Amino acid sequence: FTSYDIMPELNETTKMRNDIDFRIGDCFEEVYYKEILSLIQQPGRTLMICDGGHKTKEFNEFSKYFYKKL
Repeated sequence: FTSYDIMPELNETTKMRNDIDFRIGDCFEEVYYKEILSLIQQPGRTLMICDGGHKTKEFNEFSKYFYKKL
């Protein structure tokens, strides 16, 4: 499980869990965008949860890559 957040102070769970890969970064910045695409393109199923302030933008941007996996 990999999680991205732009505000590390909101993600207190990182101190309680060591089975989740917590990463700090904006999903629309090129380096993190490419990381997320790489995760989506790995074999197997991908569950993407958009919980930020730009849910619609996040969904619209990344959902097109899920169709390429089918």
